[in-house]
Amino acid sequence: KSGAEETSTTSSRLTSWKECTGADKSCKYYAASIKRGSDGSSLKATVKIDPAYPAVPPLWSLQDATAGLNDDGDVGAAAAEGAYDDPAMGAIEDAINADLATLVVDGVEETYDWILSAQLARLLECLDRPADGDNESQKKS
Repeated sequence: KSGAEETSTTSSRLTSWKECTGADKSCKYYAASIKRGSDGSSLKATVKIDPAYPAVPPLWSLQDATAGLNDDGDVGAAAAEGAYDDPAMGAIEDAINADLATLVVDGVEETYDWILSAQLARLLECLDRPADGDNESQKKS
């Protein structure tokens, strides 16, 4: 089965999605709040969408739940660059931002239109995995 045909259930959930502003005024920015299913903790993500989307894929940055927008609804520098020092969160960012070939079907242009939603689904799936599970899968590679 291709990724588009598979269905999965995740316990992590998107709890809010809000447009915000960022340093690059030509791009759109969104702030997402996510409740992690594995332990109930919350985190925030900032998504930068280039005007050339889907040719330029969205860029996700993860922050802890205390990070956020300033009073003007602007993404702070820490949010724009990712505020996690946690290697597991860095690995999740890499899985969302770098492994784009696994999110599209080569030669099927329509799959590129769904990169943003595929990245969100990948994020929720990654957050459902225990942190040590990520290390185990890396050892097998």
